[in-house]
Amino acid sequence: MISFKEKSAERIYVDYKRQIDKKTMRLREQDKLEIFSEIESHLFESMASDQSAGEVEKILNAVEKLGDLDHYLDPVVADMLINNAGSSFNPRILFQAFVKNIGVSTKRTMLFLFFGLIYLFVFSLCVAGIAKIFIPEIGLYVGKGNFVIGIVNKAGVTEVLGYWIIPVAFALAFILYLFTTKILRFLALRK
Repeated sequence: MISFKEKSAERIYVDYKRQIDKKTMRLREQDKLEIFSEIESHLFESMASDQSAGEVEKILNAVEKLGDLDHYLDPVVADMLINNAGSSFNPRILFQAFVKNIGVSTKRTMLFLFFGLIYLFVFSLCVAGIAKIFIPEIGLYVGKGNFVIGIVNKAGVTEVLGYWIIPVAFALAFILYLFTTKILRFLALRK
């Protein structure tokens, strides 16, 4: 932590640190520390090379040189969330990565919307597997150009899996979730 002689300069620094903490609150402690150490290093170097008279002016100039937190910190946090989601497969972190990445750029938004549809299908498979227990008519229906998971009241279609839909749906959802998360991580973090 940078030490200050002037209380006003210290308040500016503490407020800036609070803003950084707020933007990085969804990250692991190790990632938060890495980001803050990097920012603090930039602030320290900028202040050391500044020829201004007072600490308040030096810290304000250093913060101004770094720029708007939304502009440079949000993409870093978004990348770290994707990386964490891709390595931990935690659905909560994955959801946070989706929230943080929508709107970062057009490319990222389109990528996450596309993968969002795939995750919606994964979720639907899980719902179908659970629902089969309570609604026996749910199943995999095939025939006459139809391939439907759900309930079909059409002539010429046959339910092919019966209660095997439960383990098949969960296995397919699990495999698709792992594969999709790894692909998303690869595509999103590719520079």
